[in-house]
Amino acid sequence: MAYDMVDGILLSLQRPLSLINQRSLLRETIEEQKEVLRKTKYWHYTTLFSTAKDNKKKRIEQDKEKVIENMNELNHIDGQLNQSHKMISDELAHFQTVHPKLMIQTMKHISRSSLELEKHKLALLEQTLTKVI
Repeated sequence: MAYDMVDGILLSLQRPLSLINQRSLLRETIEEQKEVLRKTKYWHYTTLFSTAKDNKKKRIEQDKEKVIENMNELNHIDGQLNQSHKMISDELAHFQTVHPKLMIQTMKHISRSSLELEKHKLALLEQTLTKVI
């Protein structure tokens, strides 16, 4: 049971790390896409012709849409990260409140069991002592 609990804790702690890695990769991608958009806004000789202008505008619009999609994905990952942070902190708080109670109950149970065992041994010793006398 303890191993399952530890495995669960480790898995829950691993998720935020993967989300952080995903977030950083997505952030780098967004920065690269923004840089590409900044560079494409400059005037090029290909914009003299209308078909090249239209193609360039379409490409710029597609790049803008990709940036917006990636930013939405980044916001979604941030929400998941906050949610998993809240879940982990709630679980740890719960564990901190429940753990001492379970430890006290276990110690009481062990004490009662050993007291019963000692009483039983004492009763057996008294019986053998009365048989001998």
